[in-house]
Amino acid sequence: MRQPWRMACAWVAAAHGEGPELPATLRGRVSGSSWRQVAELVRTGVASPPTSSAGRLCDAVAALCGVRAQVNYEGQAAVELEAVADPLEGGAYPVALRDEPGGPLVMDPRPAIRALTADLCGGAQVATVAARFYNGLAAATAAGCELAAARAGVETIVLSGGVFQNRLLLTRTSGLLADAGLHVLVPEQLPPNDGGIAYGQLAVAAARVAAEDGGDDVRA
Repeated sequence: MRQPWRMACAWVAAAHGEGPELPATLRGRVSGSSWRQVAELVRTGVASPPTSSAGRLCDAVAALCGVRAQVNYEGQAAVELEAVADPLEGGAYPVALRDEPGGPLVMDPRPAIRALTADLCGGAQVATVAARFYNGLAAATAAGCELAAARAGVETIVLSGGVFQNRLLLTRTSGLLADAGLHVLVPEQLPPNDGGIAYGQLAVAAARVAAEDGGDDVRA
């Protein structure tokens, strides 16, 4: 998390295969030897636990764009990537969505990584690349929510998690869902990130304590 370029290395390896080259946008910020060492960790899986975090994906893209190779606080890379994104850009990188019968919905951003690295190599502006990334992520998220809602027979979607502190992603995703006729809820009295999770953990713990004590009056 403190060195987003590591996530960039992992995603480039996943999208393009083993032995990814150090991108031009990171030269001078990351040594070639460090990049190769992380690439080897990714290849072998040693000390490389997998993550499905959207926040870490945003970190990777920020590093690939040359926005932030290392951070001073959590979320800095994603915050700065959002800040440079062109709000008028309408293009979107493809994020694949797999809907296997009886299985979970899976978003696969590898096509987006391939497209954005190609654009960066071709000299595309960072503002354009950042916006296309967020637009693609929003489109895939909305499509996945639509499928999940149809599968469950509901018309209300809750968007939460730290990644939805990103106003651009939240606005694009909620707009697409509203266009699809779905009602969107977002956190207002509690934070959408880990603070909300902590509150929920406290509520569960309070309920368990009350149950053990034979009471049913739970206030978290």
